Amino acid sequence: MKNIVLIGMPGCGKSTVGFLLGRPFFDSDTEIETSQNLAIPEIFARYGEPVFRAAERRIIERLAALRGVTIATGGGAVKDPANMEALRRNGVIVFLERPPELIDTGNAERPLTRNMEQWEALYRERLPLYQKYADITVRNDTTPQLCAVKILQTIM
Repeated sequence: MKNIVLIGMPGCGKSTVGFLLGRPFFDSDTEIETSQNLAIPEIFARYGEPVFRAAERRIIERLAALRGVTIATGGGAVKDPANMEALRRNGVIVFLERPPELIDTGNAERPLTRNMEQWEALYRERLPLYQKYADITVRNDTTPQLCAVKILQTIM
């Protein structure tokens, strides 16, 4: 059974929806934090983006080898073609698109979503990559439950 791989911007609902898909669920950002024993902002502050991206690549390679799971990637995972090649080998890539006006801009754990201008700039940069790698696109503009149903109906 192929994996379901969720890609999209921070705050689009990858983790929330991913838990509802009825499969073992893995969040690559959580896996990175566990492996490094540091929160992602701390990894960036102490070691920089290259160290984070290297850890991300290792985690994604490990998760991609699993079967029949749901994987939520970090928003920037699409920037590395090696990540996407690994995930595509045994996965259906789902771009979870959420309108900017529905993004929670008050979430202190997500620095990118506190500044909507920065979020929109990143979105414009990443959108072509999300579209390039997605096997399907599902708009997350209702409840997480309905979004999960849309994903399952689309991939079945």
